[in-house]
Amino acid sequence: MIELDKKTFEEISALARLANLSEAETVRAMYCWLLTYYKTLNGSIGLDLRAAFDADLKKQGKQPLPPYCTQNNGQCSTCSLKSYGRDCNNNKI
Repeated sequence: MIELDKKTFEEISALARLANLSEAETVRAMYCWLLTYYKTLNGSIGLDLRAAFDADLKKQGKQPLPPYCTQNNGQCSTCSLKSYGRDCNNNKI
C-alpha cells in the first residue's frame, strides 16, 4: 500500500472522475503510460519500475502485467486484442 499526500490524492481522484475510473485503475493506467514512456526513453528505468510494480501486485495476490502488454491495463480477458481464447501475444488466456 502506498500512502499519498493530500494534493497527489486529490489530483488522482480528479483524473479518476474525468476518466470514469476508480483511483486504483487510474494509478494503474498512469503506471502503464509511464512504463511505456520510460521503456522507450531508458530501458533500465522502465524495467526497475515494472519490477517494483509487479512485486507489489504479487504481494496483493494479483498477477503482474504481461511484459508485452500495452492495452487494457493487462486485463487480457476483456482486451479488444484477444481472440479465440488467446491474448495479443498468442498466449492462452
